[in-house]
Formats: sequence, C-alpha cells, structure tokens
Amino acid sequence: MSELIIYGLVKSILDKGDVADEPIFVPRSASAPEGDGYIIALIYRAATKTSELLILNARDIAGEPAAVLRMPRRVPAGFHGNFVPAWISSQLAMRRCSYPFPRE
Repeated sequence: MSELIIYGLVKSILDKGDVADEPIFVPRSASAPEGDGYIIALIYRAATKTSELLILNARDIAGEPAAVLRMPRRVPAGFHGNFVPAWISSQLAMRRCSYPFPRE
C-alpha cells in the first residue's frame, strides 16, 4: 500500500486545524509477511490542544483503530524516534555505547 494512500486516509479523519505527522509502518513481528503490521501516526488535535498516537492495522487501515493513545498535552510537530537493533538500544540504555557502534 502506498504512503500516499495511507496519508490520505489519516488526513481524512482529521478535524479542521488538526495535523498529522508522517505515518510510519511497524511490522507485527520480525517474521511477519510483508504488509502485516501497524501504521502509526501522531495526530495534533487543535480543538483540545492535545495529541493522539493513532495505531491502525495495516491490513485494514479503514477499519477501527487498533489503539488510540490520548496524551494530555501537545507533542511538538516533527517529534520522532529511531528504530535500532536491540543490542544498540541496550548499550545506549546502560550508557556504555561508544561511536562507532561495535559490530554484532
């Protein structure tokens, strides 16, 4: 499914003044077939000045959301994270990680 179709669907659920950050795809698992996972988008709700993390089933993005996480405040536009291998994440968490990262 193209990013344009996904972004169009996310935009279709927005009220006036609402803004959606770029939706991203997250696989259901490491062994999931292509396209089996979730579409995640951060939504700013202008009327309440709050944000929501919208989680859609990638195989049925027009259906009910898998989850909607409502945050009591606005998350700044462009806020994002990075997905890294677990071994890097654990080293960063323990603050023993040096650059360049050691190879697995």
